[in-house]
Amino acid sequence: MDQVIAGLALLALVPLVWLLMLRSWRRRGAQQGAVLSAPAGVDDAAWTGETSPEAAARTVTGTYVSTVLAGRPLERVTAHGLGSRSLAEVAAEPHRLVLRRPGAASFSIPAADLLGAHRARGQAGKVMFGKEDLVVISWRLDGPQGPVALETAVRTKPQQDAPVLVALVEGLVPRPSDGPAPGPAGTDAEEAA
Repeated sequence: MDQVIAGLALLALVPLVWLLMLRSWRRRGAQQGAVLSAPAGVDDAAWTGETSPEAAARTVTGTYVSTVLAGRPLERVTAHGLGSRSLAEVAAEPHRLVLRRPGAASFSIPAADLLGAHRARGQAGKVMFGKEDLVVISWRLDGPQGPVALETAVRTKPQQDAPVLVALVEGLVPRPSDGPAPGPAGTDAEEAA
């Protein structure tokens, strides 16, 4: 009889723990939502899934693992749907990186907000032992108190596409100019010489 009571008490405890976890997840999302603006959306209704050969060369598929605060790989961002793991298609377009996520919120990152990409072994509970199978995309997201640095991890499928995704992101990252543009011919400096 004592075992039955203990079993029923344990069964009652499981939904309570789930409810507390869900409440904590939502509270974290609300707190982060006050600090982070929503990322730029993507019109999934217009997307047919068919791409030209040129666009297919700039597209990688895989799994969206998570987005975390930069430098804090266990601090998952849950606001604006960024905390949901999902399948993903990452496409490099001329002025943005698009992450289409069936069943989750798709979003895009303007090229001006991209900081870079690198390979990593793990992030926010997803760890690849012995391999750097995750591609971590570093970017900025505006907020009321200024831009916040984030890192989004994607596990490409097939794994051979990981260097391709790093190269696609790096190709979009804005580079500082090498100096001021040359002035027009006939400037004062030329006239003084």
